Amino acid sequence: MLLGAAFDSCSIGEITLAKRLLTDIPNNSLTLFDRCYFSADLLLNWQQFGVSSHWLTPVKKSMRYEIIERDADNDLLIAMSASPQARKKIQCYQRLGKQE
Repeated sequence: MLLGAAFDSCSIGEITLAKRLLTDIPNNSLTLFDRCYFSADLLLNWQQFGVSSHWLTPVKKSMRYEIIERDADNDLLIAMSASPQARKKIQCYQRLGKQE
């Protein structure tokens, strides 16, 4: 089911377009991202804008993470660190984002 879309010129990056959809995230949802959307500030903000909104993305081999829970060989719940720059952007989005 398509719930939102963002379009612009080819000079605008996909992460920028995805950030435009933050306020359209439905509650109780799961959004699937491909690898090109791996941005800590985007993904962490994604789960903040809806009530019980989550995301799922393939992991790059070079990514550093801690395994929290293993359900199968390739099915992991992980924790990852975010850079200070990403954390600062997250705080900015929280101030500008919708309040529930």
